[in-house]
Amino acid sequence: MKLNLFPFIISSLISLLISFLFFVINAETLSKSMQYAYSISAFIISFSTLTFAFPIQYKSSRIGVNIKLVSFIFFLVLIVSNFLLSFFLFSINWLLIIIGMELLVFFLIIYYLIKTEQ
Repeated sequence: MKLNLFPFIISSLISLLISFLFFVINAETLSKSMQYAYSISAFIISFSTLTFAFPIQYKSSRIGVNIKLVSFIFFLVLIVSNFLLSFFLFSINWLLIIIGMELLVFFLIIYYLIKTEQ
């Protein structure tokens, strides 16, 4: 695996913009801690999935395509999940549990995909 610097910077900036979007969307919430929690979770979601999707170059193109596809699908699922949770859920605990479980499943799938490459 090789990390390309320019796509990494671009995906990091996209993650920051998505985080700011969730900060603005949740400006009407009752507590600032929920607003910060949703924006931080959006950054973690987008940064972790976009890092595996774009800036990393893999040894095998077949495994690379699979990892990029899984990363992009999880990116969409997690962003939609975070968006829906921001309107219907008002507890940081449940946000951490739901998003954390989804991210751990993503990391587990990526781990096994990378492990098959070796």
